[in-house]
Order: sequence, then structure tokens, then C-alpha cells
Amino acid sequence: MCYSTESSGAIDQRQHQRRAIRQLHDAISRDDVTLVRQLTTPTSGSGRLDYDVDQCLRGVTALQAAARRGFVDVCRCLLAAGAEPDRFDPASGDTALHAAATAGHVDTVRALLDARADAEVTDSNGATALGVAAQVFYLNFCSL
Repeated sequence: MCYSTESSGAIDQRQHQRRAIRQLHDAISRDDVTLVRQLTTPTSGSGRLDYDVDQCLRGVTALQAAARRGFVDVCRCLLAAGAEPDRFDPASGDTALHAAATAGHVDTVRALLDARADAEVTDSNGATALGVAAQVFYLNFCSL
């Protein structure tokens, strides 16, 4: 028989965190700014969330997911809640700025840059967000 050395409180806390991250990503997928705001507002007197808004779901942070879809208001809400604009996907090296720029979401790129996202960060191929966007749009124009 296997017994866990972790207390049930620690396990419950991790389950709560995973559930909160899934709810956050689900709200983002629906561009539900109201729910995102609720989920990123601290409920305790500490003034802090009881989970990490930068925690990944399937390798993607909430900010990267919102930026990829161009949900600028959701991005602003996440940034206000402390999301790190330069957090990168370990597999690709993409940041939220890479995701928004690649998809052509100019307003989202502007919001991320206003939040001090580093435009010089490179992905795993050594490309900046602007470089990736230029490549993508060049290829799209070539296929016309």
C-alpha cells in the first residue's frame, strides 16, 4: 500500500490551484473579462491571489493564451493582476508578445509593450516578436 507523505491540506491547496488555473483559462477562451477579473481579484485580506496567475496550463500561461487570441481587455486584466509579460513557454521560447505579434493583434501588442514587455526577448530560434510577425506576414502575402 502507498501512503502520501504530504498532508491533505497541501494536496487540497494544489487541487484548488489547478482548478483555479483551469477556470481562468476557460474564462479566457470565452473572452469573459468579468469572470477573469473575478478570478484575479484576491479574496483574502492578504491582498494576494492564492494561486500563481503565471502558472501554466499545458505549457501556456493565461497571458499567452489571451494574447494569442487578441483579447486585449483580458490581457490588461491579467497584467493588472501581476501576470509577467516576459514569461516564456519553455518549449518554444514564445512570450505573450510573440503570441500576439505572430497572430497580428496590434492592440494586444501595444498593451503588452505599455506593460513593459521586453521587445528584445528572443524565442528558441533567436527571433524577436517583431521578427516572427514579419516572417509570418511576409509568408501570408507570398501565398496570395
